[in-house]
Amino acid sequence: QLFELAKGLDRKKYEPVVCCLTRSGPVEKDLRDRGIRVIEAGKKGKLDFGFLFKLAGIIRREKPGIVHTFLWTSNTWGRIAAMFAGVPVIISSERSTDYWKGWFEFLIDWKLSLFTKKIIVNSLIVKKFIGSRGISEKKIEVVPNGIDTSLYGSLPGPSQAKKMLGLDPLAPAVGFAGRLCREKDPFVFVRLAAAVLKEKSAQFVIAGDGEMRGGVEALAGSLGVKKNLRILGYRNDMPLVLSAMDVVVLTSLWEGLPNVLIEAGAAAKPAVTLNVGGAGEVVEDGRTGFVVPVSDEKGLAEKVLVLLKGPA
Repeated sequence: QLFELAKGLDRKKYEPVVCCLTRSGPVEKDLRDRGIRVIEAGKKGKLDFGFLFKLAGIIRREKPGIVHTFLWTSNTWGRIAAMFAGVPVIISSERSTDYWKGWFEFLIDWKLSLFTKKIIVNSLIVKKFIGSRGISEKKIEVVPNGIDTSLYGSLPGPSQAKKMLGLDPLAPAVGFAGRLCREKDPFVFVRLAAAVLKEKSAQFVIAGDGEMRGGVEALAGSLGVKKNLRILGYRNDMPLVLSAMDVVVLTSLWEGLPNVLIEAGAAAKPAVTLNVGGAGEVVEDGRTGFVVPVSDEKGLAEKVLVLLKGPA
C-alpha cells in the first residue's frame, strides 16, 4: 500500500520520498523505476538509539511538509524523529489488528497519537481495535486498501498462466501469497495441502519468501507433500500468479485488510480465509469464497475441497 500511495500521488502537488529504516528490500527497483527516491536510513538492531538522531537528521535535510509512517517500528521511530525535526504534519498508518502488542507498545502508540494529525487504518475492525486501546476516534480515518484493477483486465487464462509460471497446466492450483513469517502462518498452508491431498490431487503454490521458508520446506518434506508444493519466491506480477490459481487461501494469525483477498477478487478467483482482521469485509461468505473460524484448519481444508470438487 505504501508503494501504491507513493505511485499514485499527484506529482504536481507532492514529491514522494520513501525512507526505509533498515534496507530497501525488493520493492526498491519498482519505486525507482517510477521516479521515486528511496533512502536507506541504516538502522542497526532494535535498540540503536543513535539511529533516532540520524533519522531526524535525514528528515531535517529533506524538509518534508508531511511524514507518513507505516507499521509499528516506523510508526514509533519515524514519529519521534519527525517531532524532533519539526515536521508540521505527522500521519501514521495502522495496517493490522496487532494482538501481539502488550501494554508497553500500546502506551507508546497512545502517547505518540497525541502528536499525530491523523491515524489511517485500512478496515473497520482495525479502527475498532485501536480505538479500544485508547486512541481518539476523532484521529482515526478508515481508508481501505486499494489496488490497480487495470492490471487485471487482460490476463492469460489459467492454463496459460500456469505454463508461464512453470506449473502443471492441467492440475488445479491452490495459492498462498505473502511473506513467509509468523504473522502469515504458512505452516497452516502446508498442513492444508496434506489434508486436501488425501482426497484431491492438486498443486499448492506459494508466492512469497521470508525467514520461515526453510521451515516450510522441512514441514512439506515431513508431511510428504513436497512434490506438490512450489515456492515461487517474491513476485511483482501478482495478476499473473492469481490468474493461475483456482483457489486462493489466507492463513494469517492477524491482518488488517488483506491485499491478497482484494487481488483475488479482482482476478475473479474464489478465496478461503480464516476470519482474521478485515477478511470478512472482503470475502462474502458463500458467495465469493468462504470465511472460516480462526484456528479451524479442518474447516479450511473442507472449504478448499468444496471449491476444487465443485463448479468454479
